[in-house]
Amino acid sequence: MGLCAALALASGCGDDGGSPATDAAANHDAQPGPDALVNRDAVPSLGWVDFTITGCASGGSSGDGTGDAGVLDPCVGPAPLTLQLTAVAPSPIDVYRWSFDGVEVMEATPVHTFATPGSFDVVLTVGGPGGTAMASKPAIIMVVQAPLGNHCSADEQCASGDCICDSLHPCTPGLAAGMCSQVCDSTTPCADGVCVDLAPGGGGSEDWQQKLCVPSCTDSSECPSGLACRQLLDASGSWVSGCFAADVLGDIGASCEDPGGVPDATRCTSGVCLGEGARGVCSQPCSANTCPSGSACAAFNAQPTGSWCMARCDSPSICDSDPWLACESPGGSGNKGFSVDESMPDATYCAPKTCTGPNQCGPSGACMSGFCAPAP
Repeated sequence: MGLCAALALASGCGDDGGSPATDAAANHDAQPGPDALVNRDAVPSLGWVDFTITGCASGGSSGDGTGDAGVLDPCVGPAPLTLQLTAVAPSPIDVYRWSFDGVEVMEATPVHTFATPGSFDVVLTVGGPGGTAMASKPAIIMVVQAPLGNHCSADEQCASGDCICDSLHPCTPGLAAGMCSQVCDSTTPCADGVCVDLAPGGGGSEDWQQKLCVPSCTDSSECPSGLACRQLLDASGSWVSGCFAADVLGDIGASCEDPGGVPDATRCTSGVCLGEGARGVCSQPCSANTCPSGSACAAFNAQPTGSWCMARCDSPSICDSDPWLACESPGGSGNKGFSVDESMPDATYCAPKTCTGPNQCGPSGACMSGFCAPAP
């Protein structure tokens, strides 16, 4: 079917592609009424059509309304790139035909995901009461390989060459969208970003539980969508700042027992789950290591023995989920009294909760020697 036939009702074309005048002459007894002639004359001519593209990292601004190729700024963005195309015309449009990325779409404002890097042409043909028009723009969409840390679904979308947690290797919901990365170690450095150990506690079978390159950062505003600036161990065991999923791996002070109540070191950025509190606490021995920012090295009076990284209560929420932990000041007597290696007036730390009597440690706890502990 030709375009005129497809748009016959909208544009007034005859079934054979002829003009209305030719069709009328062939059937002079069926003359259009006066109202039809007046209405047709009142509709502006569909002399041109243009379109805009939204969802681009750059470009995609509106053309000047001429439909000329090159008027619209090229739309550039990383794969996978989801875009919306919208027609602009001087007259009503009844029928749309878009052609791009090997598909044809008959919607007014189509939304399409360009999964593979490359350049793409867009052709738009429209029809309405004012006639037909077409806009053809070669290489108007340019999909580039995604940088480190961006979402992905296949390796070819990433400049690093690896899509971690892609469609073939599904991962935890926090990384279900995939992440452009690259395997690294102390002898294979990252071309970009920092090399971090995302399985410092060993074990784990998911695609992300290994040493990977992630973007470096100073705060979360510098991270790709869906990632936060986290304190992570690098390949040599030192703490560095890198962009990673906010809800995957617990920071120092986070609970770390698995759903069955078993301490699980693979749930911590440090790779260490300390058996304190009602649900375990992510920590790290610090007699020979530096603690990450937001924590201090704490020495307990007796239990647990040694020195451990303890989260500073810059926000008390880090202790809210565990009835046997609380924001406590350094000092105090008893086995779980502690001191820290920093001097910060009025600072408190997420530590074993002090108590003076029953009913202060939740339904499964008891006040033992001045601290919350399991009920005997």
